[in-house]
Amino acid sequence: MIHSGAIAYGLATIAKDGTVLDTWYPTPELAEGVKESGSHVLSETDARTHLGEAFVKTLGPCELRGVNVVAVKTNIATLAEPAKDTHDVFLRLHLLSHRLVKPHQANLAGIFGMLANVAWTSMGPCPLDQLQDARLRARAARVVFDVKAVDKFPYMTDYVVPSGVRIANVDRVRLGAHLASGTTVMHEGFCNFNAGTLGASMVEGRISAGVLVDDQSDVGGGASIMGTLSVAKKSSQWASVVCWVPTLALAFHWVTIAWWKPVATSLAARASKCPMAAWSRRASCLAAMASCSAAIHNQARCKSFLAPKAGAV
Repeated sequence: MIHSGAIAYGLATIAKDGTVLDTWYPTPELAEGVKESGSHVLSETDARTHLGEAFVKTLGPCELRGVNVVAVKTNIATLAEPAKDTHDVFLRLHLLSHRLVKPHQANLAGIFGMLANVAWTSMGPCPLDQLQDARLRARAARVVFDVKAVDKFPYMTDYVVPSGVRIANVDRVRLGAHLASGTTVMHEGFCNFNAGTLGASMVEGRISAGVLVDDQSDVGGGASIMGTLSVAKKSSQWASVVCWVPTLALAFHWVTIAWWKPVATSLAARASKCPMAAWSRRASCLAAMASCSAAIHNQARCKSFLAPKAGAV
């Protein structure tokens, strides 16, 4: 957790009942000496000064979605304290995706209660109670209105596209994900908020909230790293996934040999003392010995696979 503060200017989407649906901060900054946390709506003049004319043109009501877009300024005195409002939450998520802070460096306690469940559409966030009417208005206007998700968190790439990354399916990376330069998230890869990579990584599996993947580490296809939203809610997970299969294979064969070899030896000793009529026992002993022999053979193959090759780097 860091004690720095932050300041940002952005565009917020407000529902008719005053619910904040989202806030987009194009250029958030860490700041020291911020006296008080909070957010306030900017005048058109201040918006033009701090955001620019292009942003001012986006302000005002959107009749199709039934929302209003306003310019806001958000201050955070210290990221070690919990968020004060929804604008504050979105700023913390932006700081993570802009790589200004790393996962676990900002306090995200209680953020779920501050975020509304929103329909994330091709035209921006839409209140769920306005969704049906918005569809009809879009059809009447002959415009495409695609509902991409219904969730508390939007796609990261709708707000931030970090440099030096590849994301095959953008709907699998949430705002608040921290993707270091050199990261590739493949089609079935996933990264939650307050989680991500610290260096070059190939992500083909799931990185859950709270998980950090170290530099030069990969998450293989089908892998899922449990995070702080799962059973271990109070603990952080650190993953450095390099190559699990040979290690697990060697462990499996070691356990097989350690358990079966003495059993097979004991059974063989008993079989030698069995009367000639007890063929079933002798057959069991021979089967156990054959299994043990196969395991020993496989262990030798596994050790050969793991042994360094001549000229290997």
